[in-house]
Amino acid sequence: MPLVRKRRASALLKVLGRADQTADVFIDRFLREDGHLNEPLAARLVSRAIPAEYGLFLANSMPVRDMDCYAAIDGHSAHVNGNRGASGIDGTIASACGFAQGLKAPVTLMIGDLAALHDLNSLAMLKDPPYPVTVVILNNGGGGIFSFLPIAQFEDVFEPFFATPHGVDFPLAARMFGLEYAKAATPKDFLTAYTRAVRGKNSTVIEVSSDRAENVKVHQLLQQKMFP
Repeated sequence: MPLVRKRRASALLKVLGRADQTADVFIDRFLREDGHLNEPLAARLVSRAIPAEYGLFLANSMPVRDMDCYAAIDGHSAHVNGNRGASGIDGTIASACGFAQGLKAPVTLMIGDLAALHDLNSLAMLKDPPYPVTVVILNNGGGGIFSFLPIAQFEDVFEPFFATPHGVDFPLAARMFGLEYAKAATPKDFLTAYTRAVRGKNSTVIEVSSDRAENVKVHQLLQQKMFP
């Protein structure tokens, strides 16, 4: 395969670069003024705090989308991976563990609550691994991505068949598999827990609770203010 020749940055590329920087400053200001630990902010904090030599594994649904949209442009260039295709959310924790083995480096996994529940038994693989995995579970009590769709207006069918609420928290799951656990309620809590986890030698589960309806509002408000 022939080498791709390097070209000068076009005028359009420079315009897009400036727009990217403007958007990045706006997102920072919006999330700082909001002050809550929400799902976009969790992605943004990880993008800045993850060590450069680490791997980042992104689960399907909202984690991969939030990281794509809200990661900081001054964040570290971690090795990024994820699963796509018909399997959807199945086997995500096991895949992250395999990614760490192949990369020969610690990995941060950002995953939703349903994806975590679908592969809960794979937490057993994270006990005493050669390369620890920090599992950030974004728990909005169901399938949060579906709250962005028109079907969310029909609560009688939406809740049982799309949102599928489960009422599960994860501290006992972490304890059952001998993993360290932290629950973050504020941005400061999250950064403290995440920094401690990536500096340690053991796998850790960090849980971030969010409300599905509020999560939609945050996303919509951010988009509305950015593109009035």
